[in-house]
Amino acid sequence: IAHPAFSWRWLLGIAACGLGYLSMASGAVTPLIAALVAGLQMVRGGRRSSAVEWIGVALLVAFGAAMVAYVPDLPHHDRYKAHDLGQLFSAVVQIASLPLTSIVGVIIVQAPIVVLFIRMVRAPQQFDRRLWFVIGVAGWVAAQMIVVAHGRATDVLNSRYLAVVPLLLATNYVAVLSLAPRAKLLKGAAAAWVFVIVLAVMAVTNVATWRAMDKMKVRLDTWQAHLTEYMTTRDLAKYAAVPTAELPYPDATALAGVVDLPEVRAILASEIR
Repeated sequence: IAHPAFSWRWLLGIAACGLGYLSMASGAVTPLIAALVAGLQMVRGGRRSSAVEWIGVALLVAFGAAMVAYVPDLPHHDRYKAHDLGQLFSAVVQIASLPLTSIVGVIIVQAPIVVLFIRMVRAPQQFDRRLWFVIGVAGWVAAQMIVVAHGRATDVLNSRYLAVVPLLLATNYVAVLSLAPRAKLLKGAAAAWVFVIVLAVMAVTNVATWRAMDKMKVRLDTWQAHLTEYMTTRDLAKYAAVPTAELPYPDATALAGVVDLPEVRAILASEIR
């Protein structure tokens, strides 16, 4: 975003996109977001518009499209996906509103970066060109949230999917700092935004921690109950019929094969053996 097309830094960014794709399927959207921001930069004067730059944008789009096309479709993951727009919207709201979990929360949390984006598109000359990088990061995080909401709609608040939330809060904070000096009203709004977000993070962290501990205890008790029953009865058919959500490992047959090993049984807790 910040470097000319086909420069060594630009090519290094392309390589990073490829590595990101190999790390996680949602990395496929990275070149698409980069292409979108680069295109906006050229249209609004934040980047030199030339044939070479537009070719670079086209290559980014082609690269991203190819990545998306080759994302594997795993049928056994279908149960985790969003199956309609309502479910997708609900999952997006859950993750995008953190630490304020509501539709109003989405508006409050994401207002600074949205305002910055609109103002930069309308009058880019009034802002530091380096802020386009912040817009790019925010766009990438927003795309990650949508992709995760689609692929894991039933468990979108799992901790493994929340790593992008602090990054988006950071981009909103940068947006607050960029907007605040421009008007007294914005300075007051910026102070209020920071206060609300910090207070919400503290409250949500405490409440979420206790809820997570209670939820995990219920899950552990359920896992142990089913495993103990299997170890007592050795009824593999019954154990295999247990819902995946009630197992510590998604493949009951494979799990049974592991716990049946004498070496493993010897180190299991006495309550399970």
